[in-house]
Amino acid sequence: MKHEDYGRLYYYISRDAKNWTKLNSNERVVPEYRGHPDIMKGRDGRYYMIGVSEKTQNPILWTSKDLVKWKQEKELSAEPFIHIEGYFTERVWFGAPKLFL
Repeated sequence: MKHEDYGRLYYYISRDAKNWTKLNSNERVVPEYRGHPDIMKGRDGRYYMIGVSEKTQNPILWTSKDLVKWKQEKELSAEPFIHIEGYFTERVWFGAPKLFL
């Protein structure tokens, strides 16, 4: 993420965590993506990323075979994230949803 475009996904690379090289011509990786990126590799070899729809505020699952081209797999219901047995949270914004294998 960049300060001036907070919540959007950009790719950078560094060998020392001090000097960074911009990748993808410093363009958003997925223009529609919103959130704090959480990316993992699934057992099927694909990469998974979860974000949030600005319109519906529901979590969205994205997939990629190469970390370059991303496809919106599906929009998830917010219900499981809001109602968990013994716990309740108001639906405000899922800014940093996480993936678990």
